[in-house]
This record gives sequence, C-alpha cells and structure tokens, in this order.
Amino acid sequence: MGDKDKLLSNEAGRRPFPDISGKNDSVNAPWYFGTGFVLFWMLLFFAVVIPLFYRLPAALSMEDGPEGEFIGARAYNTLNNLVNIGSKVPGSIANEVDAALFLLKEIADIRNSLLEEYFTVEIDVQRTSGAHVYSNLLEVYQEVQNIVVKLSARNSTSESYLLVNSHFDTVLTSPGAGDDGFMVATMLETLRVMATTKETFTHPVVFLFNGDEEMGMQASHGFITQHKWAKNCKAVVNLDAGGSGGRDILFQTGPSHPWLADYYQKSAKHPLATTLLEEVFQTGVIPSDTDYRIFVQHGDIPGLDIGQFINGYIYHTKYDRTDVIPRGSIQNTGDNILGLVRALANAPELYNVQAHKAGNSIFFDFLGLFFVSYTEETGRILNYSISGVTLGLILISVWRMSALSSLSCCHVVQRLIILLIVQFMALSLGLALPLLVAYYFDSFGLSLTYFSSPSLLIGLYICPTLIGLTLPITIYCQSLHQSKLPAIYHLQLALHSWAIILSFIVLGITAYGIRSVYVVTFSIVFYTISLVINLLTTLHDRGYSWAGSVMTLQVIPYLYASYLFYILIVAMTPINGRSGSASNPDTQISAITALGTVLCFGFLAPLINMFRRPSLIILTLVLASGITVYLANSTQIGFPYRPKTNSERVMYQHVRRTFYEYDGTVNRDESGYLFNFQDRREEGPYVGVNLTGSVRTRSECDRHMMCGFPLFDERWVDNRLQGMWLPRETIEPPFPTKLELLSKTVLENHRSVRFRFKLTGPQYLSLFIQPYADDFVSISNWTFAQDYLKNPPAPPLSFHIYITYGSSSPTLEFMLELSKPNGDFKVPLFQLGVSGHYLGEKGDERSEKFASTFPSYAVGSWLVEQLDACASLHPSGGPAGARIMSDKEKLVSHLDKRQNYIKLDAGEESSRNISERNSNDKPSWYFGTGFVLFWVLLFFAVVIPLFHRLPPALSTEDAISGEFIGERAYNTLNNLVNIGSKVVGSNSNEVSTVVFLLNEIADIRKDLLTDYFTMEVNVQQASGALRYAHMLDMYQGVQNVVVKLSARNSTSESYLLVNSHFDTVLTSPGAGDDGFMVATMLETLRVMATTKETFTHPVVFLFNGAEESALQASHGFITQHKWAPHCKALINLDAAGSGGREYLFQSGPSHPWLVNYYKKSAKHPAATTLGEEVFQAGLIPSDTDFAAITKYGKIPGLDIAQTTNGFIYHTKYDRTDVIPRGSIQNTGDNILGLVRALANAPELYNTQAYETGHAVYFDLLGLFFVSYSAETGQILNYSISGVTLGLILISVWRMSAISSLSCCHVVQRLLILLIVQFMALSLGLALPLLVAYYFDSFGLSLTYFSSPSLLIGLYICPSLIGLTLPITIYYQLQQKIKLPFKYHLQLGLHSWAIILSAVDILLTARGIRSAYVFTIPIGFYAMSMTLNMLTTFHDRGFSWTGWVMMGQAMPFLYCSSLFYLFLVVLIPMNGRSGSASNPDLFIAGLAAVGAILSFGFLLPLVNMFRKPLTVVLALLVVTGTTIFLASSTQMGFPYRPRTNSHRVNYQHVRKIYYEYDGSESIDESGYLFSFQDRRLAEPMTGVRLVGARFLREDCEKHMMCGVPLYDERWVEKRLEGIWVHRADSVMPPIPTNLTLLSKTVLENNSTVRFEFQLEGPCHMSLFIQPYVDDYATLSNWSFDRSYLEDPPEYPLPYHIFYTKGIITTPLKFFLEISKTNGNFNVPLFQLGVSGHYIGSQGDALSQKFARSFPSYASVVEWPSTYLRYIF
Repeated sequence: MGDKDKLLSNEAGRRPFPDISGKNDSVNAPWYFGTGFVLFWMLLFFAVVIPLFYRLPAALSMEDGPEGEFIGARAYNTLNNLVNIGSKVPGSIANEVDAALFLLKEIADIRNSLLEEYFTVEIDVQRTSGAHVYSNLLEVYQEVQNIVVKLSARNSTSESYLLVNSHFDTVLTSPGAGDDGFMVATMLETLRVMATTKETFTHPVVFLFNGDEEMGMQASHGFITQHKWAKNCKAVVNLDAGGSGGRDILFQTGPSHPWLADYYQKSAKHPLATTLLEEVFQTGVIPSDTDYRIFVQHGDIPGLDIGQFINGYIYHTKYDRTDVIPRGSIQNTGDNILGLVRALANAPELYNVQAHKAGNSIFFDFLGLFFVSYTEETGRILNYSISGVTLGLILISVWRMSALSSLSCCHVVQRLIILLIVQFMALSLGLALPLLVAYYFDSFGLSLTYFSSPSLLIGLYICPTLIGLTLPITIYCQSLHQSKLPAIYHLQLALHSWAIILSFIVLGITAYGIRSVYVVTFSIVFYTISLVINLLTTLHDRGYSWAGSVMTLQVIPYLYASYLFYILIVAMTPINGRSGSASNPDTQISAITALGTVLCFGFLAPLINMFRRPSLIILTLVLASGITVYLANSTQIGFPYRPKTNSERVMYQHVRRTFYEYDGTVNRDESGYLFNFQDRREEGPYVGVNLTGSVRTRSECDRHMMCGFPLFDERWVDNRLQGMWLPRETIEPPFPTKLELLSKTVLENHRSVRFRFKLTGPQYLSLFIQPYADDFVSISNWTFAQDYLKNPPAPPLSFHIYITYGSSSPTLEFMLELSKPNGDFKVPLFQLGVSGHYLGEKGDERSEKFASTFPSYAVGSWLVEQLDACASLHPSGGPAGARIMSDKEKLVSHLDKRQNYIKLDAGEESSRNISERNSNDKPSWYFGTGFVLFWVLLFFAVVIPLFHRLPPALSTEDAISGEFIGERAYNTLNNLVNIGSKVVGSNSNEVSTVVFLLNEIADIRKDLLTDYFTMEVNVQQASGALRYAHMLDMYQGVQNVVVKLSARNSTSESYLLVNSHFDTVLTSPGAGDDGFMVATMLETLRVMATTKETFTHPVVFLFNGAEESALQASHGFITQHKWAPHCKALINLDAAGSGGREYLFQSGPSHPWLVNYYKKSAKHPAATTLGEEVFQAGLIPSDTDFAAITKYGKIPGLDIAQTTNGFIYHTKYDRTDVIPRGSIQNTGDNILGLVRALANAPELYNTQAYETGHAVYFDLLGLFFVSYSAETGQILNYSISGVTLGLILISVWRMSAISSLSCCHVVQRLLILLIVQFMALSLGLALPLLVAYYFDSFGLSLTYFSSPSLLIGLYICPSLIGLTLPITIYYQLQQKIKLPFKYHLQLGLHSWAIILSAVDILLTARGIRSAYVFTIPIGFYAMSMTLNMLTTFHDRGFSWTGWVMMGQAMPFLYCSSLFYLFLVVLIPMNGRSGSASNPDLFIAGLAAVGAILSFGFLLPLVNMFRKPLTVVLALLVVTGTTIFLASSTQMGFPYRPRTNSHRVNYQHVRKIYYEYDGSESIDESGYLFSFQDRRLAEPMTGVRLVGARFLREDCEKHMMCGVPLYDERWVEKRLEGIWVHRADSVMPPIPTNLTLLSKTVLENNSTVRFEFQLEGPCHMSLFIQPYVDDYATLSNWSFDRSYLEDPPEYPLPYHIFYTKGIITTPLKFFLEISKTNGNFNVPLFQLGVSGHYIGSQGDALSQKFARSFPSYASVVEWPSTYLRYIF
C-alpha cells in the first residue's frame, strides 16, 4: 500500500485506521457466530471426509462387467464359497485339504477358460519345510502348503517375475472372510481376468496362495527360500488384512524403490495410502506383521504391502464373515490390484530392480480423489524450501506491519516473540490436556471407553485439545487493551508464530529423516499461499479481510489432516482390543487425536478472537468435555464392548502342566486355565465368570523357565508377566504329547554330551530349552538353525522352538549337544519344556461349561481354549491402539475486542446515522458465504447419513433372541432371486417359485412350536376380473400361497392380513420388487412361529403371484378366498426401489389407530403424510395391492414400500447384490414389531368402530415418529399460525415503542416487505422452473438423472437467488430510513412468517394434511420470537438472530430431509414416467419448494453481513458453472450402465388386419417402442431406426393405433410411441388364434350374439369397438357388466387385459351387438387380438437388433402379434 503515512483500510471501506487504544469493537462478529464457526468445521468433516472415506464403487456383475474388468460380484461369490469352509488353521483338514482343493478347482476353472493362444499357466503345489527366526523364537515348520500359479504371455521371454501373495489359512474360530479370504478371492479374480482377456504383459506373474501365514509367516518363507520360481521374483505385491470391508490401503512400499509407488499412482483407480502409516507400522506400534517382511528380508525383493484395515473389531474373530463385507469393497480392491498387477507386469524396472534402488518415497492420497508420490530427496527439498519461504514471508509481513502502524520493527518482533511463547504454550497444553484425561481414566480402570462409542473421542480428547490451543491465545488477546499495535496485526502475528513453530518442526524432523513430516508441510504451504495473497492484494492491512483467504485456503489442509488422522483412528482403535494389558492404550489414542486436532485447527483456533466473547466458545468446549466425561465414566455409553460388533477378546488355554525332576519323579502336576489378556481391562469385564482362586503369573515367571506355562507364540511370551492362572481339577488332553529320550552320548572330547529325542503330539508344539548357565553349561550344537543358537534370546527368556506341522504327521526327532568345561554330565544340565497345543479342541465338559459363562460381548480369539500337555500360556500387554475419531470443530479468529457493544435506543436512533452504525456492526462479507455453506454442510453432515443409516444385520447365532434375523432373510432372498425372472404364467413363477415358497414354509412348519401355534397352508388358484384404469383386468388360474398362523388359545375370528407378491416383470430377478418383502414375510413368519410370544388374532400371510399384471392375485384373494372375509386389517409390502429404508406411504383410509400402532412398534420409523397425498394424487406412476385389497375387501391398512435406488426397479439389475443386509434387517425389525402389535390389537374385533378420520404422521430423520389425527392437525395449524401472527403484532408494537416511531410507520414497512417477500417467493419458484423449461426446450431434460448433485446448481441455487435477490436489493435501497436496521431485518422475517401462515391456513382449510410441513418452520420461528422478546434480544442489535438460527435448525433438517426423500424417490421415476410431459418441471418445482421451506427464514439473514450481494453472486457462479457442466459435458448425460439405465421397452410385432370379408389388408412386421422418458429415441446411439414414425397418425386411423398395446401404460403413452418397420416377418413362437364359434341373431331380431374361442400365450388382450356411426352397440358379453356399462372414454375401445397363470385352457366368450334396424350383414364391430410372448427372445434378427443398443440401455422386449378382425 505505501508508506507510514498511509492509513489502513478496513472491510467496511477505506477509512482511517481504528483507534489503537481499543475503541473499535464494531468489527467483531457476534459471539454466537463463533460457535457457528466451530460447528462449520465439524460439519465440513462429516459432510466431506466421512462420505469420501467410506465411498465404494458399485460391484460389477458377470452380466454387465466390461471385458477385461475386475468382476466384483464373481469375486464375492468366490469369497463366500471359501469362507463357507470355515476356520482353516494350518495343519487342519479344512486348511490342508478342503481349502487347497477349493483353490485348485478354482484355478482349474480359470485354466479351462484360458486364452491359450495368448497365455500359458503353470500350477505347482509346494509342500515345504524349514525354519526362520521370528521375534524371540525359532519358527520350525514341516510340510506347510503353497499353491503357486505362474501366468505368462506366450510371447514373453522375461526371466523376471512379479510375485502376488496372499494367504488362505486363518486363526482358530475365524472363517477368515477379511483375513485373508478377501485377498485370496481378489487374487483369483485378478488371475481369471488376466488369463481370459487379450491384454498381454511383459513379465510372468506368480500368484502365491500361501497356506501358513498366521503361525509366523512360515509358508511365505518356504516359498521365497526354496521354490523353483522364487529366485526369478523381482518384486512383490503382498495382500493382507487387519480388518474386514471398506477400502484397501497401501501401507508399506520399497524399501528404497520409489518407482513402485509411481506405478501405484498410475494404476490404482481408488488410491488410499500414506507414508505416515508405513512409518507407524515399522515402529512396531501395531502388533501385527505380514508376509511382506519375509519377502523383503529373506528374498531381498522390493514390493508393496496392501491391506484391509476398516472394521478391525472383527479381525481374527468368529464374526469375520462375508456378510460384513460390502460387495463394493472387493470391487474397490480388485480394481486397484488388477490395475497394479498389469502395470508392474509391464514394468521395465523388473529387468534390473537393483538399478532403480533410489531411496524411499513419500506417498499419500488426498481423500481418495488422487494420489501423490515423490522421492524422499524431493520431499527433503520441498520441506526445507517451503519452511524457508514461509519464514521469509513472515519477515516481510512484520516489516509491513511496522511500516503501516508507525511502530518500530523491534516492537513488532517483540510481539511476535511473545506470541511464539504463547503459541508454544498452546501447543503444549493442546497435547497435554488429552493425555491427562487418558491418564486419569486409566488410573480409575476406565480405559477404552471410546472403543464402542467413537463419538466420545470428541469430548474426551478433541475438545481438551481445542481448549489447550485456544486458551493461551484468548487470554493474550483479552489483555491487549493498551497495546499500540492494532489488534488485526496481533492476530496475524499469532498465526505467523504458529507457522514459525510448524516450520521449525518440519526442519527438525526432516533433518532426522522422518518422511511423514509432509503432513505438517501440507498445512504450512497453504498458510503461505494465503499470506502471499494477502500481501499482494493488500488484504493484509484491511481490517480482518485477510482472515477470509486464510480460512478458505485452510479448508484443504483441514480436510486432509482430519482424513489422515481419521484413518489412523479407524485403524488403531480396534487394535487396542488386542494389544495386551501392559500399557495404557488411551495415551496413544489421545496423542493421535491431539496431534490430528492440532494440525487441523492450528491456524484456525486463534481466529475465534475475531468474535465477541471468545471465552464463551472455550466455555462451550469445557461443557462438551464435562458432559462427555460423565457419559464415558457413568453410563453404558462408556462401556467398551458390544456383542458381535465390538467384542472383548478372551484368549485362554485349559492347561495341564507336569514338572519332572532330574530323577524322573513328578514334582508338580496341576491343571487350570491360563489367560492371556488382550486389552487393558483384563478380567474386569468378565461378568458372571467364576475366577475364584485365580493368581497372577508374574510370580511363576520368577521361579520357572518361561513362567512354567506353555507360552504359545511370541505374543504370549511378550505378554507373559500380565497373565492369570485359574487352577481347576485335572485336564486330560485328547491324546498325549510325548518326549522320548532316544540316547545320551558323551562325545570324544569329553566336554560335550549329545542328547537325541523324539517328540510326538498335536500339530503345534513348542520346545523351551534353557541350559544351567550358572553351572557353565551351554548348548554347542543342535538339529535346528545355527543362527538362532548363536544369537539366543535375551535372559530371562529361554530358547523357544515353535513347531508347526502342515500336512505331515507331528513327529520330530532332534539332537542337542551340551558342553561343560569340567565334563561332569551326571548332574542336571538343562531344562527342557515341551508344550503341545490342541487347537480346535473344545476340551472336557467342565471346560465347555466354563466357556459358556462368558458374557455375550466376549469372543474367543485364535487361541481360545487350547489344551497343553506340559505347560501353560500367559497374558500380555501390548502397544496401545487408537480409536475412531469423530472429527472436531475449528475455531474462528477473533478480531480486536476493544469497543463496547452499543445498544440502540430510541434517543440514540433519532440523533445519529443509523445506516452507518449498522454497517459497522455487520460481520465481514465472507462470513455471508460461510453462513450459507454452513447450512449446506449441515444437510450433508446430518441429513444424508441419517437418511442412509441402517442397523447391522443379525446373524443366525442371534436366533434365540426371537428377533428378526437379517442374515437368514437375506439368504432366503438370494435363493428366491436365483430362480430368475418370474413373470405370471411362466414356469419359474407358477412352478419353481411356488415350490420354493412351500419348501420354505414346510421348513418353518418343522420348527413350529405346536404347543403354542397352529399353521394352515393353502395354495389358491384364482380366476376373475377387476376394473383397472381404462381396461378390464381379467385373470385365469393365478396363484396365491397363503399361510394362516394362529395361537392355539386364540378364539378371534378377526385376522390380520400381511401381503407381498413374488411375481416380477420381464427380465428382472425381482430382488427389490418384491422378493425383498417376500423374504421379510417368510422370516417374520418363521420368528413368530418359533418363539413363545403368542398373539390374539390369527395372521394371514399372503404370498401373491400376480401383482405386476395389474393386481390380479390380490383381487382374487380378497374376493374369493375362504379367509378373506375374516381379514380386518392389512399390511401391504411392496417396492419402488431396492435397498435402503422402507417407508410407510399410505394408511387407513380413515383409521388413524393403525398409524398409532406403527408409531409404537416400528424400531426404525420412516413415513410422511405428504407421501401419501402425493401418491394418491396420481403423481407417481405406480400402484400396489393396497388399492385392490382396501377397495374390494373394504378393510383398512398400511402400505409400506422400499423406495431407495429406484433406478434399478423393474430392470435386470434388481439383484440381491445391490441390497445391503442392513436394509432387510431394518425392514424386518419394523414389520415383525408391527405384525406382533396389530395381531394383538383390540381394534381388529370391530375396525369400523374406529373409523374416525385420517391421520397426520411423519418421522423426524428416522429418530422418532409423530402422529395425530387430522382434526388435531387442523387445530395445531390454525393455532400456531394465529399465535405467530399475534406475536408479530406484539413485535411491531415493541419496535414502534423502542424506536420512537409510529406503529403506522412500522406497519407500512411490514406491508412493503410482505410485497417484497411475495416477489421473492414467486422468483424462488419461477427461476428453477425457467431453467427446467429451457433445458427441456433444447432437448436436455434429465441432466441430473445420473448426477443428482447437479440439482444444487440447476434448481436449488436459482431458487435461493430468487429468495435472496428482492429482499437484498430492497435493503440496499433503504439505508436512510428511520427504522433501525435490526428491526428492518426482523420485519423481513415477520413478513415471511405471515406468508407461510396464510399458506398454512389456506391448505388446512382445503383439508390438505401435509400443511404440517409449513407449520413446523412457523412454529419454531414463533418460539424464537418468544425467546427474543422475553430475553430482550429482540432489541439488542443482531442478537435476536442467534435464537432464530438455532430455532430454524430443526425445520431446516426436517424440510431438507423430507424433500431429499422425494427427490430420491421421484428422480428415478422420471426414467419411466413417459415422454409426454417435461419431468424437469416437476423436479425443479419440488427442489424449489424444498429450498424455500428450508431457507425461507435463513436467507434474509445474509443482509446481516457486509456486501450481501456477494452471496447472490456466488450462487450465480455456481448456477452458471452447473449449467455449463450439465449442458456441455458428459456429466449431464442422464444414463450410466447398470446404475442409471435408459429404459427401452419395445415389442417385435407382426400385425395382420383382416377385413370384413376375411381378406388380409395389412401384414406388416416391425418394432413398436413405448418410450419411458422424455428423451425418446435420442440416446439410442448405434441403433438403426430407419423409417421410424410416430404412432400418432395411426392412432387417428386405427383402433388402439392398430398395434398390440400391452397394458394401461402402453395405452397412455401410445401417442409418443414409434413404429420401426422391418422387412422380414416376425414369426411368433406359437400362434394366437381367434375362432368364431357361432353367430346367432337373438329372438328380438335387434341383437346378434357372436361366440368366440381364444387361444395363445399367457398374456393377451382384446380390443372391442362397435361401429357407433352405424348405431351398433355392445349390449352384453361374457365379461364383467360394470365395465360394459361404464366404458372407457372415446377414442379408446373396450380393452380386456387377459392373463393366464397355472391354468391355460382356451378362453371362450360371447359378445352381443344390438342394432335398431336389425341389419347384421354389414360390419358391426372391430375386434383386435394381441398375443404377447413375454419371455421369448424372438428370432435371430430380433436378437441382433436387441444387441445393438448401447451399454447404458436396459432393454425389455418380447415378440407379439396383433390380429385385427371386422365382424
């Protein structure tokens, strides 16, 4: 800016620098914005980091997976089959035989599909024996197995191989889905894809499936040291797991080969990696190891170590099953591994890897979006450079402060040094406080409180860290009243001092060689960029404007640091459950959390001093910490363990130990349980377990070699001092462990003696050898590895030989040679301990009983209940782990706080320039954009997670609880879906599915508690007809499988009916619609029939077999079945989507008590009256059996359906794999509870007595459910609106009284604002509609179909612009008025409340129950008004806005969630709602109404900030950018393969027109298209539609357009259909025949009867149209007379839609035509007959045509015939 004489400018404009004595407080934002600032950063974490962290790709299926891609669905099936083998401990049959045979079979299948002209495959089964030193023991292994496959390109001459490794063995009890079946399946699929596609590669790839990793990485050692291909392996990709599900992470690379990380960068589609985790892992903090170390150490080859790490709670437990792994997880890993293997298999570096050894690399991903890697040397340069530049820029900033503030540089530097001390104190306190909390919790025995409740981390550790970071700087800022240096510079200096501290940390750590310091550099560099921007733009010297660029640029390092430390928390927290009890794990977690918080908030925390009263923010943090501490130590929330999901690991052996003395006598023979504690709480949580007589093992360790116990492996040895021994009576092992002395020979030198032994026992043996060193005895030689003998374990540990047997029998002969200088070998020379571990044995009856006493949250790990013949095991303490971080807030900078807050009163306002003061009081303009972003983030952080939240699925193990078992229901669903498409009339529907259901029901019947219940089963075959839309829906032999479950003591004749359908549409396997609900019903029936909870009323379960063909089977049941008259209430279960939560969307009618039962019994409520009214208005192109049953059965009910992911509804992609298991658990919990409740409802005795009107109901974010009667709703709506209007009048009077203005003046302003707000409402609705109109006019409708985020810019932002622009312009033009701005702004909100109240009253008066949606924001605004007036905030500047914003949080969340639900439901429906109308108008209107209701009371508040038009400008920029993306990029193309298909429905038709004389006038074939969406044929690229014409002209000339219109939807869309002629005739599979049996003139001579017989496929239609111009009328027929008497409107003819189920006899019918003149020798009527061969693929030409559609098309097509007769 210039020299000293220049004056600083602030944000309100260029004006003299504020008085440095501390008189300018107006620049400080209100205190409540400080809390919002903190919440903003917390919401940013939950809205961005959490979704990106858990994001997974959709799993490709075998049907739709592109060639050469990893097929996740196939790999998942492979994994499931492998896991079904069970636990695969090395040496067991399951591992050595079953798993090996499984793998060989899979490999053989791949070999059968091998492209032999491109590749060769070699398979080798290696059985290997050897030994290696691992930790403190010697691993000896015999006959462990490796299955090795080498895949080579035929043209390859390379002798350098790439090795890919995973292991198929598991620990005891674990089926090993995550560890490591997941990676085995990934490798198999990678091998399959590479072997069956033509993409060749340079280097052979060796796939190593190793059979012994869990017992000390023995099989990998055997391979790399002995296998014939090992010496050729030049690099390794090792695949392992420390969790189950989620994304895979690269956590080790090299060593010293950075090119490997470069290949990962190029090839990994979904990168996740960090150098920090590599360095943490290699410190040994994590108690795990992988085969990677063996390959690097013993094979001297570099590589990449990749593993699963999410959900480590179930790692190495019985819960590590397939059902906890999302299919997207294996697709994510498979995409990465396939790409990586292909890339490395072509890497020229493999020819000579040593030539590319160039140091370690630094690597990391950014939120999974992209990957960064560079060499360690480059990182060192970057760290030094950035730190140096930062320090240099800080010096420039200090000089500039000095120049512009007329203070010496020394003075400014002095302040900087003071702030350096303050910030160092803040850093120290930020790290110390959480460590202190961790220490005290542990000292009271309360460690691991966060283990099952990770949200506790926020209050336990994050808030204390923030308190530590903010307290020193806040105290400092509060003490600056007499400082000469302006406060704006003090705050900048605080950030500079933080940057200096971080820079020196970077310099020091870089010099020490720690690569992970890049994390700190990342934070510094963005501060440096903001400093450059501020210096270049002079924002540096303009008030607090510089804070805007700081906060904006800190978003990226904040997101990265929070993401990175969240990864560490997710990885480390479960490890604390298995890291032993020696050390306090909470200190580690608190340190990780504190470091993450410090890095996230270091540049943000000081900014809370930009706000008034920053101490209130600190007080809020203290309060949050205090509440959390209470919850953690005094409630169940803080108890660490939960059954299944967060188990306590219990590891113990039942041991018999025998001590033999030198003379062979038994000194000690005792038995007991030896515990190796896995976590810090040790035996404390063993509630109900009798541990009387237990002792600690430490005392035994002082007296005996290896504590005198059979310590199993290195972990048991490490943890031996923390173990516990519980004596019991003698244990007899299954068979003995024997040590036999074969010989004792003194050698020739007379100073050595040789012992030969023979050892037999179980598969796992250990030898502990300890010479009597005090007697100068030493081991000079032995059978085992010499390097271990030369480097023995440190005392007091003995030699430990750990022996594993694979496929060989456990017999070992070994030799020991001992030396003694005096040659006296007749005295004790050494101790020899032998332990035998009987893994997999349960032990005796008492042992099993003891095991059963452990609580439900306890789970055995891989050494659970082992038997030992000689010695016993021991517990351990281990390194502390980490816990899931819930993320923390950020604190905004606090500006200079020196001026008193000026209250406006009547006297002051009349005497000074109000507008100027108001401008000064306004927060900076950039807070306005942050204000809007805050609410957007609130939506993404709260609404989206709660909307998609699902409970974990219960497994069959939980069946005893009488709860709905999601896993069992899911398996039932999968078996049902495997039948395939189940169209009415097909064998799959009428035979296979019915048999399947009857088998399932028979299985349930076998388990029926016959003392409590009776079950009747009936298969109904119904025939009949019903009026449906404009047609008569006629059916013959459709089937229902009906089950009645009754309590034996029930005398009730009132039944509850539960209905779903098992039929599907063509091509769809129907997982969502409606197999999901069928499986739910079956499981509900199973649970009710097999638990002792009885009920009053019988329950009828109706599995109906014809819903898709216009609700036929439900009509047949309710009108004909013997149990139908007794059914008094209905629960109908259907679907318009697949997965997610189900919604109650219809109730009654006029029976509100049903909703009350839903409220009481639904565990996971989801419902809304608005959905009911929208559905019943006909806006949704669907119908359910609810309509047929309630209409024809006159019974009330509840209609419940799946709604999420409607994109795959009625397509071939509606498969089980898209449905989360939690979804069926969610629905099952609700339906089971609801059925039980209604089956006991007294209202069922006389439902008509409770017909008392409609109900208003809704859920709030799925957390709770609200319902009340429509009458109560009217009272509430009127009352709340009236009270709101009354409060507004009081507010107006108060404004008048305090501002000394007349009421008329204030009312005048209110009226003007009413007009402005009405304009805003109109514009808020009009702008998105205008966008929708113009997009459609350019043929760009549905741009949001696959990219719903475009809705934000296309419709929501224009709506917000419309809402904001009028009132913002108004306030900008009214700056000179007398009324204070604080009141003026309130009047803006009052006027909005008046508009909403008027709308609420109007809708209520019209009987629209959904008016409650308007009542909610009005009611909360009324509450905030009341609070403001009671607390006088109403008159204190902008303080009143705090209550308004807090009050509007709940309406915002509800309204946004409600309209998000409607968008989720209705957007997919636009892909099947036809082409007649513009669907974008509907979506735009819906988005606009949602935006208006969510933001109506919030957007006027942008005028609190300076330059509010910048908010409008930001919204315009977003809108413009989105319009460009939607209209000009692929992002706006509506369709995607599989996930967002373009629905294409067409028939291959042959139509023949027969004239009156029987001649053929037309015989034409072609393709008849019924377009499902607005874009018509435009997206059908590559499809030949030569000669296509619209049907509109044909519809004017021919009855029903002269084509076989299938059902009511085809008829409704007929004018938009097209006909594509084909030259070759379509030949139907079988003919459709109409035979005229007779033509008889009746006695009255004015009527003639025609009798016909119709034969053909299962789906046919009749179109009948008399020649009314010739006075012919249809007077009678065989069909339903009500349809005859109420015909469809002209020009539609009579339409008989005819379906055949299991009964396929020909249809005979008659028609009677009346004509007054009795002339029946002329044409009387047209009769069209259509036959639909649904399920037939048609001829070869039709199949070729079907294959021409693009990959994103979901094609439904079938042959059909149309015969037009004239009689």
